[in-house]
Amino acid sequence: MQKQRPEIGIVPVGDISHILLDVIAAHITEYLHLEAIIMPAVNLPLQAWHQNRQQYNVGQILAYLAANKDGGVEKRARKEGEDDEKVLGVLAVDLFIPIFTHVFGGAKQGADCAIVSIYRLMDHPQEGTAPSPRLLERSTKVALHEIGHLLNLVHCDDTHCLMHFSGNIGELDQLPVFFCRYCRSFLKQPRS
Repeated sequence: MQKQRPEIGIVPVGDISHILLDVIAAHITEYLHLEAIIMPAVNLPLQAWHQNRQQYNVGQILAYLAANKDGGVEKRARKEGEDDEKVLGVLAVDLFIPIFTHVFGGAKQGADCAIVSIYRLMDHPQEGTAPSPRLLERSTKVALHEIGHLLNLVHCDDTHCLMHFSGNIGELDQLPVFFCRYCRSFLKQPRS
């Protein structure tokens, strides 16, 4: 029996604007044809803080989300052969992985959890209560990119594809909010 595509649970980690979460959820549904559900907020895992770098470790946050993704959240009944839910954590802290000074998000290919941080996506650190259109667009791009990894997409060489690696905000701003035809074709393939 062929498996169904997973739904995406969007988990605010800390205090995140509902407008931002709603926009990300709408884009996931529109672009990836996946049900996106905003889940209850969780606290930022303190064990992910790296004192020397003054940043949070992506790997530790992903491990925390993976270990707690089912805790306290009502799950809808699953049909036989249906995939487990994927989780996207949305944060407002500075992130790193050991080989980069900072990242906008993180995911392991084919895993169940991804994260996106708005910390470096804002034009101003204290952007205010309502997210700017630019922050909404940037957050959406990073969220779709990281979910692409969860769905087994790798980085794409096409500079006009959401799966192209963006190391800085200028590169991210140059990306369109869509996948190239090859990545779209891969996403449409049934999962076994």
